[in-house]
Amino acid sequence: MQNAPDADAAAGAGRASGAGEARDARPPRRRCAPAVPGRGEDRFVNIQAVASNSAQGKAYSSRSQELQQKKNTELAEKTRALQAAQQKLQTQSGVMNDDARALLEKDNRTG
Repeated sequence: MQNAPDADAAAGAGRASGAGEARDARPPRRRCAPAVPGRGEDRFVNIQAVASNSAQGKAYSSRSQELQQKKNTELAEKTRALQAAQQKLQTQSGVMNDDARALLEKDNRTG
């Protein structure tokens, strides 16, 4: 069986003629055995079920909830501080000098 000229070019025209060594050197492809012997259907893993039912998945879920609670607390504190600074700016901006007002406005923008 002879290869078409384009196939030879794509396979590497720099090889010695008649040498199919590159193709012969590779091991043949093997097919994986089916998950259940006698059945060739595809099988799927329910990642959510594995994560919620395994010990490691439960530990990761607990850790994730702890971190989320910690971040929510930090966010609430920063929100309260920002609201207090905005309130201070609104109520005291009339009695502040320009430099103090500019500094407080800058702090409000950057958080």
